[in-house]
Amino acid sequence: MGGTGIGYYVWNEWNNLDLTSVIFSILMIGVVGMLLDLALSTVARLVTYQE
Repeated sequence: MGGTGIGYYVWNEWNNLDLTSVIFSILMIGVVGMLLDLALSTVARLVTYQE
């Protein structure tokens, strides 16, 4: 179990001592998380009930 996904990729690259790939992957996870947060907050503002 656990042979797929970004977590497996990061762990595999860590075990291979390819720190450039590990750092890049962690940064990309952060960027995607920030973009999703921005998108969801925009949607929340559009559908929020205002009295």
